Amino acid sequence: MPSKNNHLSTARDNRDLAVSLVEAEPRSLAWATTISFYAALHLVEAALAESNEHFDNHATRNIHLKKTKNLQHIWQHYKPLYDHSMKARYLMTDGNSAENLIDQHLGENGVRKRIIGHHLRQIEKSVCKILKVDSVFA
Repeated sequence: MPSKNNHLSTARDNRDLAVSLVEAEPRSLAWATTISFYAALHLVEAALAESNEHFDNHATRNIHLKKTKNLQHIWQHYKPLYDHSMKARYLMTDGNSAENLIDQHLGENGVRKRIIGHHLRQIEKSVCKILKVDSVFA
């Protein structure tokens, strides 16, 4: 089981990669969205590691976040990231890729501001309170 610090390091790497994918040419909003979710997942796992908790799958982690009172603020921001990452990975229609759908639904500004700048940032702030640190993505 990875340590709290392993999860924090992976969360940082994932966030940095997500930002670079939004700024890259060609950009990849679908992958930036997906990787932002995984940054959030590692932040959550770091917070859970603080109390020796760990979840091996999305379903049990999601239930725990939703039902645990002091984690519900995290859930409020984690759920949209989870949902958008599922769309980015699996939602395609005839003649339309997941990349095109994420671009139409969120656009570069939505990925940058809502996904990374808001939801992921709020999860980071909540996890920082749990871990009693100033920041993760300094």
